[in-house]
Amino acid sequence: MKKLNFIFIFLAALAFSCSKDGTLNTNPSTDQLSGNSALNVSGPVIKVYPGSNDTKALTDAFALARTYGKNVVVKLMPGTFTIGMIEIREFNGTFCGSGMGKTIITNSPDVTPDAVIALNKIPALITFIGGDVSVSDMTVEMPEALSWLGNNQMDMLLFSDYSVDFMPTKQHIGVNLNNIEVTGVLNYGNFFGVELSADILNLFTFTALPGSIELRSNIDARVNNSKFSNFSWGVVVWGCKSGNISFGTEGGNIFAGNGTGLDVEENMGVNVKVMNNKFICPANCWTGLYFVTGDQWWGGYTNFPLETVKEDLGNYEIRDNIFNIYYNDNGMVLWDAWRYVHPENPSWMKIICDHNTFNDLEDLTLPLFGSNMKDVVISNNKIAGNAPDGGMYIAGLWLSDTSDPNYWLGWSDNCKILNNIFLQKNFIIGLNNDTHNFLIQGDLTNVTVNDNGVNNKVIGLKNPGHGLSKECMDRIGRMRDDMHNRLSRH
Repeated sequence: MKKLNFIFIFLAALAFSCSKDGTLNTNPSTDQLSGNSALNVSGPVIKVYPGSNDTKALTDAFALARTYGKNVVVKLMPGTFTIGMIEIREFNGTFCGSGMGKTIITNSPDVTPDAVIALNKIPALITFIGGDVSVSDMTVEMPEALSWLGNNQMDMLLFSDYSVDFMPTKQHIGVNLNNIEVTGVLNYGNFFGVELSADILNLFTFTALPGSIELRSNIDARVNNSKFSNFSWGVVVWGCKSGNISFGTEGGNIFAGNGTGLDVEENMGVNVKVMNNKFICPANCWTGLYFVTGDQWWGGYTNFPLETVKEDLGNYEIRDNIFNIYYNDNGMVLWDAWRYVHPENPSWMKIICDHNTFNDLEDLTLPLFGSNMKDVVISNNKIAGNAPDGGMYIAGLWLSDTSDPNYWLGWSDNCKILNNIFLQKNFIIGLNNDTHNFLIQGDLTNVTVNDNGVNNKVIGLKNPGHGLSKECMDRIGRMRDDMHNRLSRH
């Protein structure tokens, strides 16, 4: 039988006979383990030990935790917990282990998400819906690919403000992730480490809410001192309409070996900070950091049934991060087509990319690929490494049909590339013919600027260029095709 330690705070003394399966302790502070910051809260602590039926043990622990309301702690003791899929609703407390590598949660090899998929919900090992959730001091790992899933999505941790079959009392979730490790198997299936979004798998068959429109989410999240590795997507934030979301502001994270490390996609009205993180971008994958809006990417895909909200898209700060970029990969991609798709609400992301370090370590690397950007500031960044043809490329919408009355909203416009340090030799900055009113200024001794846009200004240019090489254009073409094939994360 599982060992469950229940720590209750009573208003009156109570005589109790204890066994090894249920130990009473009226002082939660005595249960703190070295380095376990999650227990720096007051409230009852439910301790769970690994055993023969970990799924039931965790399910029972969270059911008990809910009876105590807020500030409860569900604490996993050292060892490996092998579980099937678990859903926790409106949890207001802390879920912690005994430290990364000490407490390990992994999927049962026979986990079967068919019933979840049939409900049009996202298969996830652990799903939290609603509430205010802290998760810390543990490792969550997928030791082997679930080959039978094919291209279906599977998350390790999913945090949702509502699901297709449950609406919390308040459509909101608060998430605090600290000192966790989530690791998987790259290049197999469609696996996510952590996702923050509504718990709906397929938008196009979603009929549970009136009008078949998916409500945008309300999510506040902090992610610090954690590592996400070897997933198709390490962390995804998708479809919000409000929220303050930060990565690394209280201690940097590591995104290593993912197809895409951090994907912040199709959000509105959010404030996003990405600071002090390290992105290790493996060869022949996609990118370390990906910001995108638009409800479509480069044309023809306009039927996303997402709730339309008229407001600013939000503020995005990318500061003091390190990007190690390997063969045929990107540091970051910024794709902001919302105002083209929604001329009735021509908003755009407010982005500043400042004091980051990009290490171009192998051939065919791009620190930054951008499209449809407006008023973006790229300043004081350092580009280093030995890649023979690293570069930065800024485009418009990839559509040249000027008969489209919204075409001009698809331009990349009024961006500034200022005072960056180009230590890498033969670096290329390419501005395609859908760029407008750019300013590039600083020491450009090692830089070739290929300006095919309109009214762009370059100050400090020492090495003028005349068009991109065929190899570079082929590389950009492959990136464009890849974007087209990634129309939805569902």
